[in-house]
Amino acid sequence: LREARAAGLLDGWAAIVRTPSGGAHVYFAADLSRPQRCWQAASAHVDFRGAGGYVVASPSATARGAYTTMRVAHGTRTIDASAVRRLIDPRPTRAAAATSPGRVDRVAETSRIIGWLETRQEGERNRSLFWAACRLAETGLPQTDIVAALTSPGLRIKLPEPEITATIRSAIRTTHLTASPAPVTQPVIAAAPQWER
Repeated sequence: LREARAAGLLDGWAAIVRTPSGGAHVYFAADLSRPQRCWQAASAHVDFRGAGGYVVASPSATARGAYTTMRVAHGTRTIDASAVRRLIDPRPTRAAAATSPGRVDRVAETSRIIGWLETRQEGERNRSLFWAACRLAETGLPQTDIVAALTSPGLRIKLPEPEITATIRSAIRTTHLTASPAPVTQPVIAAAPQWER
C-alpha cells in the first residue's frame, strides 16, 4: 500500500476488513467502464479480486474466525489494479521472455514456484495451482511442460488429477487471452491486497 501511494496509484479506499488470519481485505469501488481481472502477486502477498472474483465479506464468520470491518470511507475510490501489479510484481513481456538470455533461468523459476506450491494448505490449493500455472505460462513454457511440472506437486498437496489438469488448462487460457474482457453489466466489488496465506 505504501509503494502504491508513493507511486501515485492510491489515494484512499472504500473499506478495510480484517481477516481471521490477521490479514486485510482492502475494498475499492468497481469502475464499470473498465472491468479488471483477478490476479495474484505471491511475493508481495497480494491477491486482487476483480471481475469474476469473490471474497468472504464482513461480517461473515468461518471456522477460522470472523471478518471484521475496520474502516469505512465516505465516497467511492477506484484503483488501477494493473498499474499496481506492474509496480509490485513486474512481469517480463512474452517477447522478452522468448528472446532473453534469462530463459536459462526458467528451470530455477519453475523450481521456486513448485517449492512454493507444495507449501499450500487446504482452502488455497486450487487458487495457488492456478497462479503457479499462470506464472509458468508467462515464461513461454509449453502447456505439456507446465502440466508435467505441476501435476506431481498438485498431487502432493492432495488435489485430484482431473482438477489439476483442468486448473492448469484454465490458467493457460487465461494467460494467453488477448481480447479485452467483456463489458460488465452489474456492479463488481474489487478487493485488493489480501495478506492471507
